[in-house]
Amino acid sequence: TLDMLKPLATLALLVALVSNTACAPDDVAPPEPETIDVDAPEIVIPRHLDEDGQPQLEDHAVRFRDVHLRMHAIGIGGSIHRSSQMGHASYNAELAGDPMRDRGRTWVDQVQFVEASFNHDGALAPRLVLEPESGDWTRPDTVHLSDYSLAALAYHPHHRGDRFEDHGLYESMTYMPATYMTRPGVHLLSHYYSGGQFFPSRTHEGTSLHSMSHGTAGIHGLIYAYVRWHKPGGADDMGQLSEEQLRAWLQHTPDDLVQIAREIATAFDDAWDDEVNFYRFAEEPEDVNLETVGALLRGHKGLYEMLYVFGDDNDKRLAEDLFERSTVILEQVVDLAQPWGLPASVRFTDEGITAASDVVDSESLWLFVSDFTSGFSYAREREGTSRFLERTSPELMEAIGSFLDDMLQGALSHQFNEDGYLVSQVSLEDGAVVDDRRSTAAIGAFVTAAADAYGAGPAFASAGDWEEADEETVERSRALYDTILHHLEALDELFVADVAVAEAHTE
Repeated sequence: TLDMLKPLATLALLVALVSNTACAPDDVAPPEPETIDVDAPEIVIPRHLDEDGQPQLEDHAVRFRDVHLRMHAIGIGGSIHRSSQMGHASYNAELAGDPMRDRGRTWVDQVQFVEASFNHDGALAPRLVLEPESGDWTRPDTVHLSDYSLAALAYHPHHRGDRFEDHGLYESMTYMPATYMTRPGVHLLSHYYSGGQFFPSRTHEGTSLHSMSHGTAGIHGLIYAYVRWHKPGGADDMGQLSEEQLRAWLQHTPDDLVQIAREIATAFDDAWDDEVNFYRFAEEPEDVNLETVGALLRGHKGLYEMLYVFGDDNDKRLAEDLFERSTVILEQVVDLAQPWGLPASVRFTDEGITAASDVVDSESLWLFVSDFTSGFSYAREREGTSRFLERTSPELMEAIGSFLDDMLQGALSHQFNEDGYLVSQVSLEDGAVVDDRRSTAAIGAFVTAAADAYGAGPAFASAGDWEEADEETVERSRALYDTILHHLEALDELFVADVAVAEAHTE
C-alpha cells in the first residue's frame, strides 16, 4: 500500500511547485477576493438547531467550521467504539460492529466532501453561501486562520485508521486524506507566514495574538508528521515512509521546519510580557477567546517538540522556554474554572488573569479542552519526544487530570438541557442556561474532547476496566458514554438537512 503514495506524492509535489511559483511577492498586493460559483452541497450542515429542532444556517451559509467539527467528532467518536471502550460487552458490544464501521465511512466521505467543496489547493474557504434570490451557491475567496487551526487536526482520526482495519477502512482512512492533511499547512506557510510571524491576510499586515496562535496551530500537522516519523513508536506507520516521500507531501524538510520554529519562537519571545505572564502583540492587553488560548497551547507544543527533537542545544533551550510559558498560561486559565466551565474569553493583566466574559461558551470550552488533550497535544507525551511534563512537572499531569474530570462532571450536571443535549452557553456566575440552541460546532467539539479526555483523571474509566472500578466510577463513565452516543446520533441525523430545508430556514 505504500507504493500507492508514490504517484500521489509526485502529484502533490507538482501541484505545490505550481502553487509556489504563482505566489505573489510579499510587497505585491493580492487581487481582490473573488466569489466562485460552486455546486449545491448534497447535504447541508447547519449552524444551529432552533428550539423546534429546525436547522438554521448563519447568514445563508454552510460553515467549514461546522462541517469539520461534525466530521471530526464522528471519526473520533467512532474510534472509541472499539471493543476495549464503548464496544466492550460491559457497555454495548454491538457498537464495535456496524456503528463503528458506519462512522468510519462517514468520516471518509466527509473528508472528500470538504476537499471538493471548501479546499482549493490548500486555501480553505470559511463558508459556502446560498444566494437567497437565485438559489445559487458560491464560495468566497477568503480565509480564516482559525479554520487552518481546526483543519490541522485531521490527522487525529487518520492516525486511528488501524482501529477500523477489521471494517475494511484502514486503507481509505490512512491514505485518502493525505492531501487534505498536508496542503492547507503548506498553503499557510506559503501565503500567510513571513519572518516568524503569521498574518491574517496575504498583505502581511496586522499580526496579532489571534493570527500567531491559529497560524502556529495550523502547521501543527506538518510538525507532527515528522515527529511521529522520527520517534521510536512511529516505525509501523509514518516511519515506513522515506524522508523523500514525506518531503514531497510536506514541501519542507525537518531543517526547514526547525528554522521556522526558531523564527516563530523568537517572535513569541519578543512579545512575552513578564508583568502579565502572557504575550502582548498589541500595546494594550487583549481580550482573548478561550479557543485562541487553546490554539496557542497546541501551537506551542508543535514548536517545542520540533525544536527539541530535531534541533541543537540552543533549540532545546528555546523549546524549554516555550514549554514553561505554556505551563504558566495553562495554570492561570485553569484557575478561573467554575464547576460549569471556563469563561468564553479572558484577559491577562498586571494584576493577574480575569474573566472577560460572563458566559461559558460550550464551543470555546471544548475546543480548548481538546487542544491540550487530543492527539499530539500538551498533555500527551511519548518516547522520543521532550517529555517535559513527565521530567519537570509530573504533579501538573495529576492536576490536569483533575481539571478534566471536573469539566466532564460539570458538563453532565450543568451543560445539558432536559432532552440531554448540550446547550450553547451557560452563565459563568451560576451555570444557568443562557443560550439553549443546539450548536453543531459545540457538540462536535464536546464529543471530540470527551472521547479523549475521559480517563485522564480517576473519575472515569474505559468499559474494559469496569470490572476493577468502583460502582460510582462505572456509573459516571456509563453516563458519559450515553451522552457521547446521544450526541453522535444527533450529529449523524439531526444536524443534516437537504438544500430545500436550508433555503427555508436561515438565521
